[in-house]
Amino acid sequence: MVLPGQVIEFIESGRVVSGVCLDYKKNRLRALIETQKEVQIAETRLVHLEETRLETNQTREMLAAALRDISTRRQELSQKVDVKGLWEVLQGEAEEFSARELAELAFGHAVGHDHVSAVIRAMLADRLYFRFRPEGFRPNPPETVEKILVQRERERHRERVLQEGSRWIRSLWEGQGSEAPVFQEEIVELLKEYAIFGTGAPRQDKAEELLRRAGMNHPLAAFNVLVRLGVWDRDENILKHRLGIKKAFPPEVEEEARLVVNVAQDEPWREDLTVLEVFTVDSPHAQDLDDGLSVESMPHGRLRIGIHITDVASRVALHSLLDQEALRRGTSIYLPEERIPMFPACISEEFCSLKQGQKRPAVSLLMEVNREGEILAHRFALSWLRVAKRLSYEDVDSLLEKGDQIMASLYQVAMAWRNQRVQSGALLLPLPEVNVRVKDSGEIILERRDRESPAQILVSEMMIKANWIAASYMKEAGVPCLYRVQPEPRERLLDGTQQGDLLRNYRQRKLLNRAFTQLEPGLHSGLGLFPYTTVTSPVRRYADLVVQRQLAATLLGDSPPFSHKDLESIVSQCEEAAGQAAQMEQVRQRYWLLRYLELRRGEETPGVILGVFNKKVQILLTDYMVEASVPARAAAWAVEGQDVQVRILRARPLEDELRVELC
Repeated sequence: MVLPGQVIEFIESGRVVSGVCLDYKKNRLRALIETQKEVQIAETRLVHLEETRLETNQTREMLAAALRDISTRRQELSQKVDVKGLWEVLQGEAEEFSARELAELAFGHAVGHDHVSAVIRAMLADRLYFRFRPEGFRPNPPETVEKILVQRERERHRERVLQEGSRWIRSLWEGQGSEAPVFQEEIVELLKEYAIFGTGAPRQDKAEELLRRAGMNHPLAAFNVLVRLGVWDRDENILKHRLGIKKAFPPEVEEEARLVVNVAQDEPWREDLTVLEVFTVDSPHAQDLDDGLSVESMPHGRLRIGIHITDVASRVALHSLLDQEALRRGTSIYLPEERIPMFPACISEEFCSLKQGQKRPAVSLLMEVNREGEILAHRFALSWLRVAKRLSYEDVDSLLEKGDQIMASLYQVAMAWRNQRVQSGALLLPLPEVNVRVKDSGEIILERRDRESPAQILVSEMMIKANWIAASYMKEAGVPCLYRVQPEPRERLLDGTQQGDLLRNYRQRKLLNRAFTQLEPGLHSGLGLFPYTTVTSPVRRYADLVVQRQLAATLLGDSPPFSHKDLESIVSQCEEAAGQAAQMEQVRQRYWLLRYLELRRGEETPGVILGVFNKKVQILLTDYMVEASVPARAAAWAVEGQDVQVRILRARPLEDELRVELC
């Protein structure tokens, strides 16, 4: 029981508070503390209670002043307590010591209430060497003391980083000269981490506190500071950092690539097809040319068509450093501002690229075909070839327009194959394609490509046919293979024979199921083919290289290098890499489109209304093939499929924001 007037002490917010009991009832007391404030506390919270009593008939001011005198006297006395010395004497003792026992050890003479309180205050201020428990104070083991010291050093370091870092960032942002702190590298890494991962950053709280102290609360504050520092440029690819994708190859991989290029290959078993007039068809900017075509006229109107794929499998040894790095990357990534290749340039752009005039090893598919596209005979061959011409899609279209008979015959076969696929359920959903390219100077170039041009159809049908024949060959031979499948669309708005307009094709594409890779043959509904694989891009896709290895080994009469079990792990790695590549290509395409539109504020552009979703009218800007929206109340008259004109109000690439209004 506590009597009125008794001086008490309890802990509040980690410190000792002195008070005087005014009233006591049912194990709770009403007390006045040194700030003249009344408090209600439980008796169990008291850490020190003394017989000394103050006259409660004094004024509050007088009681509070007396309490302050007591508190000041005891606080000064606590500075004389050698907490570490007490710990050194008592460590190893597995028991609690009362404050009075510790006071007797600390002061070495008869102790009073001031000494006991001073020990309590010293212990609570220190919190390193002793652990406070209701029974008293227990010495911490040495390892616990060491852990606390390490943690305190971390906290001191953290505070210093936040103080110096925030001042430095603020001065930089305001354009003032400021010497970089010793923690500059740590601060930059912290900002990069936060700019990349945002609320998912491991040190999110620390980064946000740093920016808050610098007075920068904008979501892009970390990114903007890094740009101001020159660490990043204004168009930094944050997603590339987030996914951990790097363009540069490890030095040991580059070294192995140089050694591979300089090794002479003697392969007398290859079929010499260097007499064929092989040509490649690709973009003028492409350097990694992995497929070529040849065509010869035969009697009775037949054609001998060759589809030739660069033989990467024979040049990149399985499990080599090059192979392991290619598997890790999974695919080449094509972005408006850069290409991130699967192989070093000396392999992908030189040694394994079907360059004009250079002798190259290849896997060739040779077919005898009639004008109706019927394949009368076909075979695969490991070959030597030499590309006679490098053509662009525009070159091929020009040859067709001029009536080139050989090219026209090849196009006729391609169209026949295409029609066959349509009859089997393939969906042809042509849409304008807008490619964005960024020059070294920073100029953004938009290139509108017609995926339905004769040249595009010719090349794509040749590659599709080669992939289908390879899949059929592997299936019949019972060789483990990576097959591409695509389930039927969630809904068919069109059948393959219907030619939809832009809106219907766009909507149908939204209803397609994702194509994926598996180890069992299945239907690829979008192409109308069973089975299907991809083998025509071994320089650009690791999955194609895997299939090429399986195919080449079978042609040589060897056991395939990959078992069914081997391919199980490869599938998941390839699928993950392909997903990341597709995500990055989509994100960066949109980013650079918005960067382009950022400079065209106020311009008008055509669009088509896709529909009303979540109280917004969704519009496809047909010149750019990018979507935007306006509030539904601003276009209550809007009808799906209606052509409209929109005005660009604002584009913010970093925020992924595009605002437009209807004209």
